[in-house]
Parts: sequence; C-alpha cells; structure tokens
Amino acid sequence: MRRNVLSAAALFFAADCAAASAPVAADGQWTILHINVVTMTDDIVLPDQAVTVSDGKIADIRPMLEFSESDGAETIDGMGQYLIPGLADMHVHLRHASERDLRTYLDAGVTTVREMNGRPFLLQWRDRIELGEMIGPRLIVASPTIGNFSSPREGYPTPQTRDAAADVVRGFHADDYDLIKVYSFLPREAFFGVVDSAAELGVP
Repeated sequence: MRRNVLSAAALFFAADCAAASAPVAADGQWTILHINVVTMTDDIVLPDQAVTVSDGKIADIRPMLEFSESDGAETIDGMGQYLIPGLADMHVHLRHASERDLRTYLDAGVTTVREMNGRPFLLQWRDRIELGEMIGPRLIVASPTIGNFSSPREGYPTPQTRDAAADVVRGFHADDYDLIKVYSFLPREAFFGVVDSAAELGVP
C-alpha cells in the first residue's frame, strides 16, 4: 500500500470527468475505481488503480486486483479516465470574474490559482471555498498592488516614505492577504519599506 497526503481537491480526471455525474462529499470516504494514475514522479502511468480518499486526503492507491470493495462504500467509476495531480496557475487576475468563472478552472484541472492583485471580495471567495461553501480552486490572494500606476485611481495608496509603506503593509496583513504585491513605481525608500515590513511580519 502506498500513501499520498495530497488534498483530495488536487484530483483531476483528464478527458470527460467521470465525477461530474457522481458528486461525493469532501469528508467521509470514497474510492475511484479502475482509474489510470499519472504520478508525475516518473514517466509511467499506473493502470487500473483504486484511489481511496478519506476526509479530504488521498489515503490509499493500489491496483484494482488488490482492492476489495465493501458494501455501501461510495465509489466513482474511473474506467478509461486518467488521474493527475491538480494544476496550479500562479498568476491570475479575477477582479472581473464571476463565481461561475471559477468552475472553469476546475473543468481544466486547475485546482490552485494565485491572484496577483487582490481585492476584499476575493478574500471572501477564498474563505468560502476553504469552508466548502463555494465551488472553485484553492485561492492564494495577493494584496492590491502597492506602487502600481493605477493604484491611486483605484483607491489604493502609493506610499512615498518608508513609514507610510510599512503602514500599508501592516494594513494589508491585518486584512489577511496571503502575500504582498509591490511594483516599482515607488521611491526607493518606500519600496524597501514594503520589503522590510513584509519580512518582519513573515509575509511573502
């Protein structure tokens, strides 16, 4: 038996998703049967596997010949399908996206996205997805860009001093953004004020 602690959200059926017509709960236990597993650790595909997910984690991967299905167990038929680790898009802008747009990422196998010019409503989306109240990929949300030429027009500050920059970083940290985004349209002292303040707070 081989174990993997990848999140169950990091599962994607290539081609026509068999799970679409057979939704299962994120908690509890369920198994994908007869699935071909692309491990991403070498250049082979593991054919005809049973992948068991328990409480949101991959608990077991084994050949179907070694799997015994228990009565009443929740299963998904993966025959003819492929399972890969979820993909990550590390630079997106969702300011004009709708909640329905997030499903498009999952349809394409993207289970994590990093928003690089965040807004408060995206923090709400991130938390709702984490709680299972909204369907979408895991969101990593950067702060609104500090020093962007459009920041003042959009109501976000462009600090001119080290102290002002530190105040902006502390504010975004208090708002619970996952990382700080900074551009180069800042005086040198303000730029390094952003960098140093973020480092002190342990914020990327």
